[in-house]
Amino acid sequence: MRKKYSENKDTTIVIRKAKAVKVLYWIFQALTLATLLASVVMYFVRHEGLETTLNQIFMCVMTLLTLNIPLLLERRFKVFIPNYITIVLYFLLFFHFVLGEVYRAYDHLILFDKILHTTSGVIIAFASFSVVSILNNMFKAQFKLSPFFVVLFTFCFTMTSEYLWEIVEYTVDTLTNANMQRWQDSIIGEIPNATATGEFIMNSARGNGLNDTMGDMIVNVFGALGVCIYAYIGMKIKPDWFTTKTILTKSDILKLKDNPRVKIDSSYYKAVGVKESEYFSAADASESATAEEQPSANEDAAKDDSSESFDGAK
Repeated sequence: MRKKYSENKDTTIVIRKAKAVKVLYWIFQALTLATLLASVVMYFVRHEGLETTLNQIFMCVMTLLTLNIPLLLERRFKVFIPNYITIVLYFLLFFHFVLGEVYRAYDHLILFDKILHTTSGVIIAFASFSVVSILNNMFKAQFKLSPFFVVLFTFCFTMTSEYLWEIVEYTVDTLTNANMQRWQDSIIGEIPNATATGEFIMNSARGNGLNDTMGDMIVNVFGALGVCIYAYIGMKIKPDWFTTKTILTKSDILKLKDNPRVKIDSSYYKAVGVKESEYFSAADASESATAEEQPSANEDAAKDDSSESFDGAK
């Protein structure tokens, strides 16, 4: 495998925004708007409950807003978000808010929730690679990170994110009596003459809430572990495996522009909303200013040396 890579070391790496990303964005926007309108129409035609209709409208609005997060991040911070991260995120958001919450796929499809949690583990694991890269690039003296450290950080970051999300679900269920952890699914009756309110008869020894939480965390482990194994093998085979797998900041792009093996496509500049000449002009001006400051500092040092020499001669 290493020999194969060395023979193709001149292969060009292209950084571009795929057209499929834009097409998928507009498809999901259109489907979400159609779902929103259908919810409003069904409220008047079939007299759906007001609470249900408002919940469906809220979920559709959340979908329309969150689908714009990658676009806003790219334009606001001038970063490159890899196409695969954007595409998987679009599917995850649409499936959760529209299919899961509006069309109640969580209730009708047994594995729907677990598939989304597995996918979320995958996308968070890939996003954590960007966290490693950004943290490493924050310092002037960059460190060469071992593949094992990267995948270890990735796995821990992903599991921490899943753990925090389960806390969010538990908090929402506790405060609003919601059913995010599916605890209500195991209720078959309420204890008569109970000394305290909220005492129920369950059809499961542990209750669906605990089973749902543990199941979500287990499939998240599988998703993160699969990405970690894939990444570890990729970094062992190709040293620059990270180049197109992480979110690239403006400083990363500036470093890559002089790399003969990397080509930055014009679609990237359109995605961040600037022209190529404008993108690099600020960087060139900064480099020129640094170059001008360097001679002046040398001149001041030379003057100090000459002053000391003159004083010594006296």
